[in-house]
Formats: sequence, structure tokens, C-alpha cells
Amino acid sequence: MYLTLEYIPGLILALWRSSRVPNRAFETPAQCTRECVKQGSDYALVSGGKVYTLKGDKSQFDKLAGQNVTIKGKVDGTTITVDSIAAAKS
Repeated sequence: MYLTLEYIPGLILALWRSSRVPNRAFETPAQCTRECVKQGSDYALVSGGKVYTLKGDKSQFDKLAGQNVTIKGKVDGTTITVDSIAAAKS
């Protein structure tokens, strides 16, 4: 198995949207992401048209939910094992 260590910019969202979360139930992407994760979704990074499942410290993902970030981590297919995460510089 070949893993690469990369810096990847993107947006943290929920991997899937729960059908139990009503449309427009939340005002922000962060609120929607957190609720979907509570319902069982994984955190995901959307970057360059690709969606990656995030593995690592969920409390860090939660703090940056709905925000643009830069992740340093190991990529294995569509999964990133996160070593570090930071809010993207504006």
C-alpha cells in the first residue's frame, strides 16, 4: 500500500447528509456538518472536486467544520489520516 504525505487545502463538511436532518434546519455549513456527524456521518474534506474521508482527532475537525482548511496527512485512496489541520489563510 502506497501512502503519500501531502498538504491538501479544502473545506470540511460531513461525508453524507442525514435524511433525519431537515432541509434548511441550520443557518451555517458548520451547524449542518456537526449535526450530520452526530447522526453518524464521518467528517470529510472537499478539495479540487474530490471528497476524502478524514481520520484523526474529531474534536479538531469539529472546531473547523464548515471552514476552509489546510490539512497535512497521509492519503490512501479517498481517505486522509490527518497529522495536522489549520484554518486556511485568507
